[in-house]
Amino acid sequence: SSLVLYASDLSPYIPLSGTIDAGGYFLIERDDDTTVSNVSADLIANFGSGLSNNGESLILAVASSTIDTVATCSGGGTSWCAGTDTNFRTLERYDAAVSGSLSSNWFSHMGEFIMNGKDANNGNLSGTPRARNSVSYLIASSGSLGSSKTLTLSNSPYLVNRSGLVVSSGATLTLDPGVVVKIVSPSAPAIQISGTINSNGTLASPVVFTSFSDDDYGGDMNADGATTTPVAGDWRRILIDTTSVGSTFSNTWVRYAGNNNGSDPVAKRGAIGVDSATVSFDGLIVEKSNYHGLALQNSNSTVTNSRFSTSTNSTSGSTGLYISGGSPTISNSIFSGNYRGVSISGATPTFTSNTFTSNSQEAILNSGLAGSFSGNSGTGNGMNAIFFLSSTITANGATTTLLANDLSYVLQGSATLATNSTLSFATGVVVKGWDSAQSNYGLITVPSAATLHFAGTAVGDLVFTGMYDSTVGSAVVSGGRAPISGDWRGILVSAGGKVHMSGFTMKYAGAEAMFFPPMNSIYKGAIQIAGSTATSSGSISNALFDSNYQSGLNLSSVSALTVSDVTFQNHTQKNSGTASGLYSLTSTSTLSNITFSGNTKDAIGSGVNALTCTNCGSPDTTPSNLFVP
Repeated sequence: SSLVLYASDLSPYIPLSGTIDAGGYFLIERDDDTTVSNVSADLIANFGSGLSNNGESLILAVASSTIDTVATCSGGGTSWCAGTDTNFRTLERYDAAVSGSLSSNWFSHMGEFIMNGKDANNGNLSGTPRARNSVSYLIASSGSLGSSKTLTLSNSPYLVNRSGLVVSSGATLTLDPGVVVKIVSPSAPAIQISGTINSNGTLASPVVFTSFSDDDYGGDMNADGATTTPVAGDWRRILIDTTSVGSTFSNTWVRYAGNNNGSDPVAKRGAIGVDSATVSFDGLIVEKSNYHGLALQNSNSTVTNSRFSTSTNSTSGSTGLYISGGSPTISNSIFSGNYRGVSISGATPTFTSNTFTSNSQEAILNSGLAGSFSGNSGTGNGMNAIFFLSSTITANGATTTLLANDLSYVLQGSATLATNSTLSFATGVVVKGWDSAQSNYGLITVPSAATLHFAGTAVGDLVFTGMYDSTVGSAVVSGGRAPISGDWRGILVSAGGKVHMSGFTMKYAGAEAMFFPPMNSIYKGAIQIAGSTATSSGSISNALFDSNYQSGLNLSSVSALTVSDVTFQNHTQKNSGTASGLYSLTSTSTLSNITFSGNTKDAIGSGVNALTCTNCGSPDTTPSNLFVP
C-alpha cells in the first residue's frame, strides 16, 4: 500500500510516490508549477478543486490507517488553525514529534525572518518549501517556556523572535554543546530567565547566543547573503532575574547584544544581566555589546576564565563588566577593547589575576568600598590603573587591606576611612594620586577613630606617589608629563585619627598647600596630622618623604607622635612662606634617626612646640632651637 494525502471531501486526493530521505522534506506542488520558481518539487499533483480558504481536514494515511492529520480549529468544522490568505503566510507545524491533530501545534509562518523560495514573480515566499518550518526554530512557540527543555545540536540553530523568550520559574532550559541561538529583536526583553538556564558549551563546541544577522554561527538563516550584517545592539540581553536559582554558563559566547540605555535598571544594561541572583560563569565570552558586556546587580556570582571585549557605547560609559552591589568574584579573565574595563558601584567584589588591555578609559573604576584586588595586570589602557573615586572605602568596624597588583591604585578625590575602621596595605602596593582639578586631587582621609596602618621594613615596601610617576607601579597614562611636587594632596589625619606606618615612600604630594598659604590652613604638606588627640599613640618609621609641595610631614596641635628612621629630602616648592621637610604648629613629637637633605628648610615650627630629635645631624630649622635636646 502507498501513502495518500487527502482531504475529508476527497479533493484533493493525492497518492504519493517517491522517497523521502531521513530528516528530509517532500514538496508537493500543483500541476501548473507556478508557485515556486526556484525550489524543485518532489511531486507535481492535481489538487482537484483545490484547498478551501475556509479550511479543510487533511489526512496522511496508508491503506485504512491514519498516520497524521492537520488539526481543525474554531470557526467551523474544518477551519485552518493558522496561515493567512491576505499576506500569503503558510500554515506551519511547530513540533514534528507532537501530533498534528493538536491545534496548539500549528502556527503561521513568521514572515520576514526565515524564508525559502521565490514565487513566479521572483518575490520571497512567506513559507519554507523543502526546508524546515520557520516556527520550528523557536525555543518556545508561545514565547514562554513553562516546562524544562533541552536544546540539542541536531536541532540547532534556534530562534528567539520579537516576542522574546521567558523561562518561567521552576523550568530549566538546558543547552547542549554547539547549540546556536539567534535573536531577532532589538527592543523585546529577548531572553529572561526566571527559572534556570544551564548553558553547557565546551572549548571545542561553545554555545553561542548571537544576532539573527550573524552568518558566522548557525548559517545564513534569512538567506540574504551579505545583505544584512550584524552590529552591536542587534538584540537586547539575557536577563537572569531574582527568582532564578542555579543558573550556569560554561564556554558560552554572547555576541552583538546590549541594545540598552542608561535609563534601564542596572541589570538590564548588559548583554547579560543578573539581578539579585547568583550565577556561575566559566569560559564566558561577551563581545560586540552596545552597552555593558555583563551587568551584575546585587549579585554574588562567580566569573572565571572569561573574556569581555568591545563594549562599544562610549558616550554612555559602557564597560566589559558593570557591578552594582553584591560581592561577586572575578578571576583569570580578560577585559580588552572596551570603553572601560570594569565599573564598580557600591559593591565589594574580589578581583584576582585578571588582565586588562586596550580599554579606552580606566582598567577598573571603583566607587564605594574598596573590595579586594590582587594580581591584576594591564597594558595599553587609556588609564592603566585601579581607580577609586571619592567615597568611603572601608566599612565601619572592619579592616580593609589593599593587596598588590601590577596595576597601581589611583585615588581620584578623597578616599575616606569609615569610623572605627582600618586601612592597611600589603607589601608591594603602589598608590597614586590623581591630578586634574582642586576638587579631584587624590587624598586619603583618616577621620576620628579610624586608623591607617602598614608594617613594612624598607621605604620601597609601600609607595604613595603622583599619577605621572612611571618609575613605580603601572604607568597610568601614556605619554604623560614628568611628575612634580603637588601632583596630588596626600594623607590627611583628622583629630582622633591614627597613623601607624612603617616602610613607605611619600612623593609629589601636598597639592592643598598650592591653594592655601601654609600659615592660614592646616591642609598642607604630604601627610597632614591635625588635632590634639590625633596620634596619641601614632608612629611613622622607615619612611622617605621626597619632593612634596610646601612640606613633607605637617603637624598641627598633635599631642604625641613618634617619628624614626625617616628621610626628608627635596622639599623646595612652596605657595608662600618657606618649603620644609617638616612643619610643626604647636605640637609634641619625638624624632630619632632623621636624615634631612636638599630641603629649603629642614624643619619649621610655629607656636609652642615640644620636639626632640635624636641622631638627626645638624638640621637647618626655624627657629634654630626648634628641636630641644
